[in-house]
Amino acid sequence: MTEYQSPMFERLEPHTPFKGGRITDTDVLTLTEAARFASVHAGTEITPADFLRAGGRGEIPMRAINPRTVTMQPCREADASLPMPANSIPTLPLDACKALANTGRAAWRTIDWFEPAASFAGALCRFTRWQLPDSEPDILTTPDDCRVTGHDVHCLADAFTEAPATDTAKPAPETVEQRCARFLAWFTEEQRINPRGALQRVTEREAKQNPKADRSNISKDIKKARGTAKTQKQAGAMFGQLVQVKDGKRQH
Repeated sequence: MTEYQSPMFERLEPHTPFKGGRITDTDVLTLTEAARFASVHAGTEITPADFLRAGGRGEIPMRAINPRTVTMQPCREADASLPMPANSIPTLPLDACKALANTGRAAWRTIDWFEPAASFAGALCRFTRWQLPDSEPDILTTPDDCRVTGHDVHCLADAFTEAPATDTAKPAPETVEQRCARFLAWFTEEQRINPRGALQRVTEREAKQNPKADRSNISKDIKKARGTAKTQKQAGAMFGQLVQVKDGKRQH
């Protein structure tokens, strides 16, 4: 039987435009780099320990370099095994994040996952989905192994800044083009971290804000966004061919 745990802290979200430096949401950074960019954005000192504490509270996902190739075994019969190649960057289980925040070292054997739980009125809850076989030793992680994405940097940096006044006006609904572009950005981020299961992780991520998220429709949206990007690139190339040079000056 799956044992669910309700999050004690909400995931952080950004609320201001990022002005900490030239990074994107999908860039993967060390904690030292992350602290530097976050400090510039917030205008106050943010340290690697602040990231570890936020990871230990579950406010941001904490990732780490996997030192060796292992295959995680499923905790549920319907799930498949989860191969983790050496030097992949999986998301750490919450217990490992807490250990890193408290002692600067973690020995871990499991991978967490999230899904709506009927026992918690459909709230998104954490549970252990994969674990190392008994024959495998623990995976050891230190802060030097840890990584966060540019999105995580933005989220934590904004937690150190004053939130803007609440605007009672409803934001404009997301357009189809914006949704497709968002899915493509998420998919690219997840593929960079671990190509295996990237589409499923995007679906799980969307399910946090839309319980009706459909993997097939998300896949179609990603393909649509790729097609749009390709068309725009081709149009730019065609425009460039129309630019002529005359007497050392560009003429249209």
